[in-house]
Amino acid sequence: SVRTRIPASTPSASAASTPAAAAPVPPAGGARANRRPSRPAGPSSTRAVAQGDPAGRVRIRTLDARYADESGAGGISRVTANGDVMLGNDTQTASLRVTAHAVDARTLASLDSTMPLRGILRGTMNVDATPTTLRISRADLRYTEGDSTLRLTGAGRIELGRTAHVDLKLDAQPLAPSALGLSFPPLAALPSFAGPVEVRGSANDLSLTAGLRPAGGSVTFAGRYRTTERGVAINGTVRLRDADPRVLAGRSTAPSGRLDADVLVDLVGDSLAALTGKAEVSQLAGTETGM
Repeated sequence: SVRTRIPASTPSASAASTPAAAAPVPPAGGARANRRPSRPAGPSSTRAVAQGDPAGRVRIRTLDARYADESGAGGISRVTANGDVMLGNDTQTASLRVTAHAVDARTLASLDSTMPLRGILRGTMNVDATPTTLRISRADLRYTEGDSTLRLTGAGRIELGRTAHVDLKLDAQPLAPSALGLSFPPLAALPSFAGPVEVRGSANDLSLTAGLRPAGGSVTFAGRYRTTERGVAINGTVRLRDADPRVLAGRSTAPSGRLDADVLVDLVGDSLAALTGKAEVSQLAGTETGM
């Protein structure tokens, strides 16, 4: 049986020779290429309790990793795991149950300015890993900003390499835009949806399809997210069927009714928080009151 504590730390924000707050301000309309992400600053620690044998089989009873963000961006993040690892000469595999007690998205956002998230991720999943593939099952993840929570359950696969590729089949229970309302205020008033979501691709080129049910009607989406030297781009098609505009807008002053429509969306921007573009509506039909 092996018990070990592995302390580690990255430079404290107060000890850095150049203060983090002194990072250069990008010019107006800021070019993404000129942005320099912050480096993690704060102590991290990992505690492991495990038992192994000469053949390379290791039973991890406890793996507890913590990180305290001292940069001012985030708070304390903690992830634990337990399970089995095989470290033989010909086989390297792991089968773990992973629990995210709290992962502060503000820390992640400080490393990537295109993802200005401000919430907390919690949840559990089973992970079966080889050097080239992660298989995820029984995932149950919750992301919270303020009083609103977005929940996704499901399974999938992540192919590892120079660029990781994901293939995930999830279920939104619910997909609550208000859970991103602190990061993206225009989403705060939108209604919640429930239904299947599929995600495929890489962090720089991601495709998403969803068949969601709001309080009235249905909404399907098929789209693509890409990052380029100029920033980020989102394009796709939204199909509304028997949808109530008042419910979708999240405003009691919006007209009510039942509408069918196809909406072609084309957005670009320096970051997700600064998207602009156009939406073209076609195949519009239905009834509407309160205009």
